[in-house]
Amino acid sequence: MISAAGAKVVRDVPLQPFWQLYDDIEAEHGIDTENLWEPNFKYDFDNFMSLYETTPVRSLADLVQYHNDHADVCLPPEHPSQKLLEGALDETPDPDAASKAQLVQREAQKRITSVLSEFDLDVIISHCDGRMASLAAAAGYAIASLPLGFAVFNGRAWGINAIASAGGEAKLVELMSAWEKTFPEARKAPPQLAGTTAA
Repeated sequence: MISAAGAKVVRDVPLQPFWQLYDDIEAEHGIDTENLWEPNFKYDFDNFMSLYETTPVRSLADLVQYHNDHADVCLPPEHPSQKLLEGALDETPDPDAASKAQLVQREAQKRITSVLSEFDLDVIISHCDGRMASLAAAAGYAIASLPLGFAVFNGRAWGINAIASAGGEAKLVELMSAWEKTFPEARKAPPQLAGTTAA
């Protein structure tokens, strides 16, 4: 259908999987990507919350305490733990975090732009339950979500994701516009909100 509309289609484009990005960075640069973001989480969270003046939760410590004070709602029997948040309170910041994050971003960008260039493409599309969106997020590139419908067994939305390189947002908007014109029935209220069963 995409080809019939006049667009160039290249199938099975060899975009490296997201996990390969982290494996390569660990092997080539000795960076523990598994714990890349954790040491600075507390400080990033605290800085983010400082932007808000009206919330009683101003830091990660406040959030942990709030959960404890409202455990009946925040820590129900099926999810009683906040060990990850509590553990982050004792993390020591990594002074090299920014340079490591920039390395990850550059490597992710190279993987995407090289494929787009090699195959002369504007965008890459893939099913939404893969990790292509994670690769785009690591690169700092925009991601478009193109709906197809809802899963029958749980009503969860599903579709495909599309990514482009730096400055490719206009191409993604064009793609989303064409997608909606081609599949006008794909964008609709979730079955749980519409009071219907998934189709």
